Amino acid sequence: MSKFQKRRDFIKTTAAAGAVVISAPYIKGCSSAGKLSLGLWDHWVPGANDVTREICESWGRDNGVEVTVDFITSIGNKLLLTAQAESRAKNGHDIYSLVLWMPSMFRHRLLPVDDLIEIIKEKHGEFSTSAKFLAYLDGNWRGVPAPTGSMSDPMVSRIDFFKDHAGVDLQTLFPASRNREKKLIDAWTYEAFLEAAKKLHLAGKFFGAAIAATPDSNRWTGALFAAYGAELVNESGDIVVDSDQVREVLEYLSRLTQYMPDSI
Repeated sequence: MSKFQKRRDFIKTTAAAGAVVISAPYIKGCSSAGKLSLGLWDHWVPGANDVTREICESWGRDNGVEVTVDFITSIGNKLLLTAQAESRAKNGHDIYSLVLWMPSMFRHRLLPVDDLIEIIKEKHGEFSTSAKFLAYLDGNWRGVPAPTGSMSDPMVSRIDFFKDHAGVDLQTLFPASRNREKKLIDAWTYEAFLEAAKKLHLAGKFFGAAIAATPDSNRWTGALFAAYGAELVNESGDIVVDSDQVREVLEYLSRLTQYMPDSI
């Protein structure tokens, strides 16, 4: 039995034990339940790492597990390079942050975690479609979607500029409640968005969102591609960039970028 399989069985056992703690007193013996090492993304928000570390170590104290947390920066691709080194060495952290498409890259080294997924789904409900697209590979979940680093990055907009120059009342469109008017939402299409960008451009108030090989860019362009049913790589890992849907998105972007700063 490999170290990874032993660790996997350990994680399964402690996950089940953690669920029992809620409904029954936890009686801990004199010996530790083991050790667990985590390699997590080094968050850029001040204080975020401290909170994450405390959550992990607190769980360790409650379950008799010695938890070690290492925060690894994504700057200079160190998060990816470390994953590659550990994958080749077949040794390293027991749990590791794999962002975006990294689970697909390391699928041959990742043990299935379907049982852990079911525990989480039973308590919190289904995961997003994008999470399954990225982590459900070869018939199994190869990773558990993480609460840290998983973000949607919605656009930050000047309410007054949209209202004064584009005639779009964002507060009416997206009120601070769930009481949204379906008619207004349905009318807020990408074509309407394009017209707003054009009017803002004419007023000298450029609309800008990064278009580059970065996670921040991928989040909004990914949503755009999805809205048009366009994919670059399908669920089977096949390259499917040559499609009418992709061409439609590129045609739209060629129009939208006319109203963006040159730096985009």
